[in-house]
Amino acid sequence: MVPVASLRSQSAGEVVVKPTNGRAGAIPAKLRSTNLPCVYSAMITLLFAVALAGHPDAEAQIRGWLEGLGAEGYRAEVRTDGPGFAPYCHFNGSIDCAEDLAAHLFIFTDEERSLTLVFSEPLSPAMSLDDVRTRFQSIALDRLPTPGLKRDGWRFSPRTPVSSFSEGVEVTAYTGERIQLTVDTRFYAVSGDRGGDDCSPPADGSMPEHCYAQVRQKLRGRIAVNLPMFSTP
Repeated sequence: MVPVASLRSQSAGEVVVKPTNGRAGAIPAKLRSTNLPCVYSAMITLLFAVALAGHPDAEAQIRGWLEGLGAEGYRAEVRTDGPGFAPYCHFNGSIDCAEDLAAHLFIFTDEERSLTLVFSEPLSPAMSLDDVRTRFQSIALDRLPTPGLKRDGWRFSPRTPVSSFSEGVEVTAYTGERIQLTVDTRFYAVSGDRGGDDCSPPADGSMPEHCYAQVRQKLRGRIAVNLPMFSTP
């Protein structure tokens, strides 16, 4: 659990949580036990029931971006011809990539995007689409792009109310070299955080308000994923 420095009541019953580690919320036990990298969106799960009071200018910027999305909500395509989903073993030196167990969890990450796929059993390039569909367990949208929402030194992303899920996800194609999925989901907030030494508080201190922002608003999301498989990051 991420240390929380303060929990105080606001007007109209609003509750404000100040995280202390530069990210918002708590890491679910399931993800914490696997030491997954790039799961910073999973750290906001605690905030499903509370609201952040953060950087006012950044929050105003988020509100303006949300207004501009219109009735269609959030749409994104996550695609690259470079490195795509890599087996988790590449992110954890204690796991031998030659072992079959290394190939049931896959991570894709770059500067703006980070996704995690989990399968109930290991995959291989030779499997059929039906095999992959049967084994699919969950996806985590750890970080997604926000075209038009930019602020120097900040990272923004829409947030799902749970760290990983399978509802609304369909594996539409699998060739062993690439995988395609469609994701129809709901977000409950858009949040952002800023890097820098002044945004790294001590263990017993709270995160400065100028280092984070969150605007809670229900938002429908449709994401098309088309990425290489079995990559080396």
